[in-house]
Amino acid sequence: MRIVRVFAPLTVVDFDQHLKLAAESSHHLATVLRAEPGNIVHLFDGQGNRFEACITELGKQVSVKILGVLPSGSESPLTMQLLIAVGKGDKMDWIVQKATELGVTSIQPLTSKRCAVQLSKERWKKKQQHWQIIAINACEQSGRDFVPVVAEVVSLEKALQIDNNRLNLLLHPGADGQRLKQLLSETMTSSASVLIGPEGGFTPEEVMLAQQHNFTLVSLGPRILRMETAAVASITLLQALLGDI
Repeated sequence: MRIVRVFAPLTVVDFDQHLKLAAESSHHLATVLRAEPGNIVHLFDGQGNRFEACITELGKQVSVKILGVLPSGSESPLTMQLLIAVGKGDKMDWIVQKATELGVTSIQPLTSKRCAVQLSKERWKKKQQHWQIIAINACEQSGRDFVPVVAEVVSLEKALQIDNNRLNLLLHPGADGQRLKQLLSETMTSSASVLIGPEGGFTPEEVMLAQQHNFTLVSLGPRILRMETAAVASITLLQALLGDI
């Protein structure tokens, strides 16, 4: 069996410690992959740590024994937050997955005046939990040991109440000729926030509000991109010029 990566949020780690994996991971190992006792798996705790472990027992909950610490070098030197309006359908699923693979540090879903999705507080909470699982799965696949935090869905006004020294960018078509690539080529920073609006874009009032909170308007060129395209393009450009791509 190929070596599988499994998310295991460990609080205390002792070598030779026996650990029972979560039901989803246990099912994947025992039923889908048909793992056997003695197979090696790699555990990661979501906080940047990676461990080697050996399967000791199969069942509804697979047991493993921690053998040692493994080196971890999958994180970008660029700390990046993605603030993005919730899109229709399963767009956010795709965005969370790709943003995680590309190395974002945190994701802040938000609502705005032109946001087409309106849910109750309880349903928003379920959405957040769903997106967090997608981020974990994307880390298992991509080799990341740090799981981005997918925050609770809030309004744009609340999302902008951030106190930081980051490079804050608002992707906006026709941003007075200021291209993201040009701005980044003239910038040295290890921390950035990217704000992306819904399918219909932000209203002029919302754009002004973001500017009042120190967000700089930038564009990705002469073409108007879908929100999911803009997310992947901007994150990739940031990683290419300031990160590790």
